[in-house]
Amino acid sequence: MTATDGVEASLVDDVFDGVESYEIAPAPVRGFLAWHRPRKHFVRTRQWVSAIKRLIDDHPLQDGPLRYLGLPGEDLIDLRHIQRTICESEGISLRFLGFNSGAAENSPQYASMNLSLDEVRRLPDVDESSEILPDDFALLARSESVAFARAKMHGPFDIVNLDLCDGFAKGLPSSESNTLYNAIQSLLVLQSRRPRPWLLFLTTRVDRPNVKTQVLNILRGIYQGNLDMGGEFLDDSVSSFSIGCAADLEREIETELGHQRVFLTGLSKWFIGKGLGEKPPSRVDLLSVMGYQVDAKSSVEDLASLAFRVTPLDSPSPDPTGLALLATTMPDEVSLAAKALRKVSKITDVDGKLRDNAQLSAELVDGMAELVELARYDPELYREWAMSDI
Repeated sequence: MTATDGVEASLVDDVFDGVESYEIAPAPVRGFLAWHRPRKHFVRTRQWVSAIKRLIDDHPLQDGPLRYLGLPGEDLIDLRHIQRTICESEGISLRFLGFNSGAAENSPQYASMNLSLDEVRRLPDVDESSEILPDDFALLARSESVAFARAKMHGPFDIVNLDLCDGFAKGLPSSESNTLYNAIQSLLVLQSRRPRPWLLFLTTRVDRPNVKTQVLNILRGIYQGNLDMGGEFLDDSVSSFSIGCAADLEREIETELGHQRVFLTGLSKWFIGKGLGEKPPSRVDLLSVMGYQVDAKSSVEDLASLAFRVTPLDSPSPDPTGLALLATTMPDEVSLAAKALRKVSKITDVDGKLRDNAQLSAELVDGMAELVELARYDPELYREWAMSDI
């Protein structure tokens, strides 16, 4: 021990004089959240990533990044997974725009989200201009908002992922406020500038307490309109849901299963109609529907994830004056609606898949353990929590 060492030791003793012992406080244990559950990872891997890979196979990116708009949680699990499973393997870059109020400096999630954003931005396949806005997605309804300006700058997007915690139909329609419906309409207008197909993922609660009666009535009216037209939609409605007339619709919608079916079919038809009504128009195909139970008392899947592919159409709009008589070829809305109804009737019960397949459950838990570890969670604690949840 040198003389200098003795001086330093004396200074340390003086600082801690009278203190018997001290410990460094352990880092707080972070709780796991809904998007960490294995069933959510089933949707992430079997629906989202699968649809993205098919889109890229069918329509390779043209000298640019994969553009993504979403509503990420504070640990950016979805973005980490897309970067690992798609961008890394395909050799493409990822550019994203996210909306989350947790990105605001006064939010309890700010530090964690800011760290996650820094980690993801540093990944080799991620565009450094990617960002998370501390804004509500509904602000996209205002053309003068920062949210709209950023969406316009980053878009149009290859993937739009609206993972809605409160559900699509939680609020009332309004022309005077920033509603989710108005924001989606603004987004669809922005996306109409895109000449290539893109994906829309929508996750929503479908149970009666989370669907406003006014919204349900609008979607039921959309459903009834196709019944009145007859043809393919009517035939599929009768064979799949036993709904062939207004009385059947009224009866079935009072049940949990009927409510789920009519809501999801009507919602899909709303998107189909919005696509065909845009200028230029787009074809909207419902690719798949997956669901699971949030409320243990529910007799059906009360949360659903829908995957749509939106394909811009080259056909010109008809000239109402009759001066330009170029023939237009538009998709048949009835056929698209009937296809959507059949997809809704075949909703994948994710809870059942995991209960019946231990190997699948273990695979999903292991995959999520790797992801949460990247986001600074304890993977072994995660495995214990996840297995107890299946």
